[in-house]
Amino acid sequence: MSSEISAFIDTDIWHQTFPRYLCLNLHKIGLCNMYYSDKVMEELFDSLVNKAGMKQCEAKLCIKDIQSQLPNSEVYVMAEYEQYSKVHLPKDDDDKHVLYATSKIENSDFLVTRNIKDFDMDDIRYKANNFLNLPDKFKVISLDDFLCTLYYIDKNNFIKALVDTLVPMEKGKVKRHLDQLRSDNNCHQIIAILNRDKIEIEELVIQARSAGRK
Repeated sequence: MSSEISAFIDTDIWHQTFPRYLCLNLHKIGLCNMYYSDKVMEELFDSLVNKAGMKQCEAKLCIKDIQSQLPNSEVYVMAEYEQYSKVHLPKDDDDKHVLYATSKIENSDFLVTRNIKDFDMDDIRYKANNFLNLPDKFKVISLDDFLCTLYYIDKNNFIKALVDTLVPMEKGKVKRHLDQLRSDNNCHQIIAILNRDKIEIEELVIQARSAGRK
């Protein structure tokens, strides 16, 4: 299955373990083509070390894991400061590189971020940003809205990607991990939807874990 949906994933989504691996598995299963930039990975390294308290060697392994699982998804912008500095994004100058990197993805659908307020669509569509050539369909959305979108496109493959994410998380019950996704990432809509499939998800996780032990 090859998806026609493309999404640029902002630093704040990659920072959290559960969303990170769920995005990787959704890409792997073909529900969406996920993208990141060299600048975002630089920010992620700083965030993991200075905010999450991760050792530098661990943060490097985390980034290397993302890069290895998304071998054709890196957008290079760090050498293009003059270009992305022209982006009109008055609410947060520091996010200019994110919108610029998103624009370099052919036929981009989404920018997925927790900082929705920094990416006002009126600012994005301002005439100064015409050089970005963002498609009319392009939207900036939250992780919650993004996951709901993918769920409704293909429920079965979404659940498979979710199960693949949950299986290695041996500690704690499925409900606990889903509750954490809701509380830590404000994913109330998708968790309310998944609660209808909770028994099926739990059974699939148990089966997969049992099969892995054999």
